[in-house]
Amino acid sequence: MLRDSFRFVTSPVHEDLQGERIHDILKSKDGFWWIGSTRGLEKFDGTSLEKVNLKTKDGRPINVFIITHIMESEVYEDVLLMITQMSGIVEYNRKTGIAVHHMMNLHDSTTIQGGTFYKNIVEEKNGDFWVTSNTFALNFFDRNKNRFFHFRPTLPQKIPNIAIAGLLGQLVQCPVNPDFLWMNSRFGLYRFDKQSTKFTLFPYNTTIEYGNFGKVLALLADEKEQILWVGSLSEGLKP
Repeated sequence: MLRDSFRFVTSPVHEDLQGERIHDILKSKDGFWWIGSTRGLEKFDGTSLEKVNLKTKDGRPINVFIITHIMESEVYEDVLLMITQMSGIVEYNRKTGIAVHHMMNLHDSTTIQGGTFYKNIVEEKNGDFWVTSNTFALNFFDRNKNRFFHFRPTLPQKIPNIAIAGLLGQLVQCPVNPDFLWMNSRFGLYRFDKQSTKFTLFPYNTTIEYGNFGKVLALLADEKEQILWVGSLSEGLKP
């Protein structure tokens, strides 16, 4: 039964997070709450809040100040995947306390490309993952080769460079064909074929505003109905 009234209760960690911007909250399978904020990663056990100091296997600190998205790996037990603002992707093993930091290096083509990443990751069954970025790029991390590969659509006419093209936005797995990924952009929806590595553009029929980056704010794949739902800033929700 749906409740017709709700009561808001202030969390006991309210004062600890006062003044901080909360970007994402995740409850992991072991019952802990993980909070991505402007000061990094926080762990909440239901009573107290703990600031998580991320560090690599050799003890080097990972300085991440803004975490915009947290997800629990479906492949690797105890691993959290996190998207940061301007600091790449972080994998954190909550059991060992060890983190792996994927940062962009302009002089190394095997690293992730982009400074801003859309706040979702698509994980493959073998643990490889995909993430889009503001360099008009789809990044793919191959765990066996321990490197990133990058894929970009052909720039539309009259778009001189990837900076003008902007962000490849929210990424979803195709609900019908596992070889396809869908993502939004300021030009329309792109479908990516993992086997051929080809992009197909499906332009919008109407002008849909998407802030400074594109046209769509949200993308949802409905597996049962085999429909992609598109949520926009100015045109509402469209199938």
